[in-house]
Amino acid sequence: MTRSLVDVFVVAVCLMIFALSLSHAGTPAVFILGDSLYDVGTNTFVTRALAKANFPFYGIDFFNSTPNGRFSNGLNLADFTAKVALGESVTSPPPFQSLYDTGNTFSANLVKAIDFDPMRPWETPTKDFNFASMEADKENPARGINFASSGSGIIDKTSAIDVLYNLGVRKFGIFGIPYVGCVPLVRVTVLTGECSKKANDMAIQFNDKLEKLLCDMMINFKGMVYSFANSYDVLKELMEHPKNYNLTNTIDACCGLGRFNAMSNCNPLAKLCKNRKEYLFWDIAHPTQYAASIIINKFQFGGPNYARPINWSKLASL
Repeated sequence: MTRSLVDVFVVAVCLMIFALSLSHAGTPAVFILGDSLYDVGTNTFVTRALAKANFPFYGIDFFNSTPNGRFSNGLNLADFTAKVALGESVTSPPPFQSLYDTGNTFSANLVKAIDFDPMRPWETPTKDFNFASMEADKENPARGINFASSGSGIIDKTSAIDVLYNLGVRKFGIFGIPYVGCVPLVRVTVLTGECSKKANDMAIQFNDKLEKLLCDMMINFKGMVYSFANSYDVLKELMEHPKNYNLTNTIDACCGLGRFNAMSNCNPLAKLCKNRKEYLFWDIAHPTQYAASIIINKFQFGGPNYARPINWSKLASL
């Protein structure tokens, strides 16, 4: 198969549909589209955005405890996905808005706040983004953009996954809807505090239809390859067998207030757990850095019960 300019693309679907891109060291770029699970600072630059994570205690375990727009205590799913694609030393490419002047200033300030590492990809964001510049600079594994924005969703007008194919996308990784009925944000709305069966049933139905769609697409679109990440069963496994992963709390948010620590977003006045590696959830709906690393590891190396028909490691190596 002829290598395309956009060699690998991963669509992630969680809570609301979102997408991200996956690549490896030999491909031109990494593209990430998604919601808050994959946002690495986009909403910091969106003035009217309600959901932001550019203040403590977000980023408490990031480089020099720097709040950076990630809805995590440290690295998030986008960062660990980029590691699958580009290697262990890298993180997610920069947010799209960092291409503008304000973004460049933000990026420069963030670089000063952390230990300088010229190999860290988001330290040198692309200024002129186009396919020609990507082709010319394909030796730089930092090339790529993170379009993920907290609160983003999907509508028919923006979900034609064939437009991407026509742009050159050939490899698709799919992050399915997880065990959403059991996140703190949902539990706190249930009188008994149990998981929402309705929400989980809807996730199952959506994932089933999504997998069928992907299968049909691979038949109809020449050269397309995909990997569906079964995030539903992964999250369920973490919650039902926490001791296997050294987790002690899979119900409460590490950072928050009230019941399940889910009656407020994480903020400087919130209650903060000390043993963050023992928590599944960082805040009302997002995994801790530790949990995110486990989740992506399942997709990268796991069998068909985690990622199918091939895992992400195999997808990236094709």
